Amino acid sequence: MSTGKKVCLITGATGFVGQYLTKYLYERGQYVVCLSWQEHAPKNLYGLYNEWHVYDFAKDSPEDLNFKKNIDHFYHLSATVSETQDLNQLKERYISDIVGPINLIDSLKEKIAYMCFFSSTSVYNVRGVYSLSKSMLEDALRMTTKRYNIPFSCLRISSVYGPGMPEKAAIYRFIDDLKSGKRPSIGCDKHCKRNYIFIKDIAPAAFEIVYKNLTGDFNIASRESVDIIKVINTICAHLNVKTDSIFYDAEKQIDTIVDISRAAGEINFQPTGLECGIGETIECMS
Repeated sequence: MSTGKKVCLITGATGFVGQYLTKYLYERGQYVVCLSWQEHAPKNLYGLYNEWHVYDFAKDSPEDLNFKKNIDHFYHLSATVSETQDLNQLKERYISDIVGPINLIDSLKEKIAYMCFFSSTSVYNVRGVYSLSKSMLEDALRMTTKRYNIPFSCLRISSVYGPGMPEKAAIYRFIDDLKSGKRPSIGCDKHCKRNYIFIKDIAPAAFEIVYKNLTGDFNIASRESVDIIKVINTICAHLNVKTDSIFYDAEKQIDTIVDISRAAGEINFQPTGLECGIGETIECMS
């Protein structure tokens, strides 16, 4: 596998996963081009990219971009995460999250040699706008890349946690509540299963898949899904505390069971165990 210097275009570089991917690629000698609606990179990315282009998928035209280099690897991560039922916001999201990326590929089709889309395991159980938009974009990207003969891989990523995660993330809230002596409030049955992936596992997996020029769908997740109560108990064990969590909406059971056998077989993917990942996360939050 050749890992020589490649030009890597990344959308969504300012997001939780995007920041780790940007840093990972740059530190491995890649020429990193970031596309972001933010005018400036966050401080923790200073000096970790080669080009920064300001671009809003909802408003800007791809014809306004001036890419002088061909793009060896296009990593598309940009997405709107929040849920909404507002009609105007739904229309805007359709343009920014689905139409915008397709228009960008259409404009750069002669320059893109390979594309990797960061999707979500939530597409297996579509229940909200986020998972629906991911599912729709998967199909749209498959058709578009096939039309232009661009090799395409889709990484379906489970719930991400780890150092630097957003404060609204479930595991962050669980840890923060337990450290503060509060009872975590959880909107599902305590035996409802979830699949969590440690943030530091994602970029290396993507790097392997892209550099091997693999195509198709890959689940990037942990080896097994776990009960929510196990997550809470693991955090309690690391913090040396006890708690009686509050579970509500007990009828809401959205189990996430994910098969990672393809990633394990083709790139030797070995995700971090929950106990190690939780331990490192708590240490960093301290």
